[in-house]
Amino acid sequence: LRQLEAIKVDEPTFKKVYRNARKKYDQFSKSTDIYDQSSSLYVNVAGVFLYINKDTYGPELRFATRYLADDWLFIKEMTINADGENFTMSPEFKRDNGDGSIWEWSDARMGESDLAMLVKIATAKKVKLRYDGDKYYHVVSLTKTQQAAIKKMLQIYKGMILKYDEAGTAKNNKGS
Repeated sequence: LRQLEAIKVDEPTFKKVYRNARKKYDQFSKSTDIYDQSSSLYVNVAGVFLYINKDTYGPELRFATRYLADDWLFIKEMTINADGENFTMSPEFKRDNGDGSIWEWSDARMGESDLAMLVKIATAKKVKLRYDGDKYYHVVSLTKTQQAAIKKMLQIYKGMILKYDEAGTAKNNKGS
C-alpha cells in the first residue's frame, strides 16, 4: 500500500469508479477483466492502458499497449518517460495485419515492483512512450484521458487491496 500512497481512494470513490468501469467475465477461467470505459477492446486500435484481471487469487494489474501503423517496427522493448524519469519494459509483442495496416500489441502482468512506475505514469504532467523495434522506433504521448484511466484502475486496485469490494468496509491489511 505504501507504493500506492499518491493514489487517493476512499470507499465512495472506489464504488463510483468501480461501478463505471467496464467488466468482462470469462466463464472458462472464472475471472473478470476490469477496464476503464476509454480503453479499447480491440488490438488493432492504438493505445496504452492498464486493466485488472480478478480471479479467485485476487486482483492482478495488466499493462496493455497497442501500436498501429503502415510499417512494422518488430518491437523489442519500450521505454516510458514520465516527467523525465525513464522506465524500460520488454514484454512479448504479438503482431498481425490487415486492410493495409499492421498492429503490434503487448499485454504484460505487472508486479509489486512495477507499482511505482504505474503511479508515476498516472500522476506525471507529461508521459511519452517509445517503442523500440529492430531498426526503428516510434514515440507516442499518453493523453490525459489515458493517464486518468490508469489512475482509475490504480484506485480500483487499491480499493480491492483495502477490501472495499467485499464487506463494504476496509479491513486492516498491513502485509500489503
